Amino acid sequence: MDSAKEKIDIIEELIMELNKYAYAYYVLDNPEISDKEYDISYDKLVKLEKETGYILPYSPTQRVGDKILSEFKKYTHKAKLWSLDKAQNFSEIK
Repeated sequence: MDSAKEKIDIIEELIMELNKYAYAYYVLDNPEISDKEYDISYDKLVKLEKETGYILPYSPTQRVGDKILSEFKKYTHKAKLWSLDKAQNFSEIK
């Protein structure tokens, strides 16, 4: 099992990586990894933050998105975005 120090190191590394990927995605409009790969790392970060209670204010778990391109227009969705629930399997969809 990983020690608390090892888990904190992993958390800090995941935060750096995920913030870099979010910047590339939202600001540069140039994704570096797939949504699935991002979600796997994000979910790992959430799990480790829950286990350790170690949550940094600049963690991607503490915000939605990142800076956005000026070309994006504001849009209000008319219905719930079910993808936001992040179901990972059929039983979670039920």
